Amino acid sequence: MKKVLIVGGAGFIGSNLVKKLMRGGYQPFVYDNFSSGRIANLKFLSKARIIKGDILDHKKIASCVKKIQPNIIFHLAAIHYIPDCNKNPQRTLKVNVGGTRNILEAISTLNAKPFFIFISSSAVYANSSSALKENNKTRPICVYGETKLAGEKITKQICTKNKIPFATVRLFNVYGPNDGIPHVIPRIIAQIKSQKRNIELGNLQPKRDFIYVDDVSDALYKILEHKPKNRVYNLGTGKEYSIKEIAELFIKFLPRKNLRVLPRKNLVRKKERLHLKADILKIKKELGWHPKISISKVIKLLLKEKGLL
Repeated sequence: MKKVLIVGGAGFIGSNLVKKLMRGGYQPFVYDNFSSGRIANLKFLSKARIIKGDILDHKKIASCVKKIQPNIIFHLAAIHYIPDCNKNPQRTLKVNVGGTRNILEAISTLNAKPFFIFISSSAVYANSSSALKENNKTRPICVYGETKLAGEKITKQICTKNKIPFATVRLFNVYGPNDGIPHVIPRIIAQIKSQKRNIELGNLQPKRDFIYVDDVSDALYKILEHKPKNRVYNLGTGKEYSIKEIAELFIKFLPRKNLRVLPRKNLVRKKERLHLKADILKIKKELGWHPKISISKVIKLLLKEKGLL
């Protein structure tokens, strides 16, 4: 049975991936400091396979990979909520770049090198109104994007030097149940649940490519099975919705229709992209993956889960 180490596996995306791996017959191990991930997300996993540790702890992560000797490593651990990144740029740099270096240096000491999958972000791209391809210019406009681009470069540099097979995945806007970070969709749900008369958000005009977390897990599983070396893949749907359109989709399915969607200046980010949409032709052609679940279906699911339908 192949062993998979998921660094940051107690988080929203990581815990969903762990479930997928278990169903596929893999033996998952989770390394997480539980700063944003939750132990409750891993209630289906035995305690022996959960290691509490920080990626900034070089000795701990090195000891972990040496003991487990994983065949595959997914690196999802990062500070990724944009407002937190902007408030703490030095900490974000230390975790997202320095932490990545620590993991790679730990892997470099192993005789049998695991396949390394670095989870990056669409935030590395330059602004564009067109669908973004993997060979588009990279020019981040935020701290988070800068650290993820640096993480990509370090991954390529260290993996090439030490002959570690690797792939890079650029996630677009992932959503679904159990997202514990106050992204736009959890904020909409929280406001609906509180019975507020209005849904108050920041800028309503930016359009984003929202991808369901189960579709992400399916894609990551495909990458694990194919092990495409030194490849970069976008992970989105190829469709974009404005923040206002997303909020209005929620209202559409609610029994009460008198909710309004209002912008609030204090919630508007200083720097904001108007468009962020993935071109996913590469992963479709090379790995045969495509998103399966529509956003309308998931919105209904989320509302039912919260007892709002």
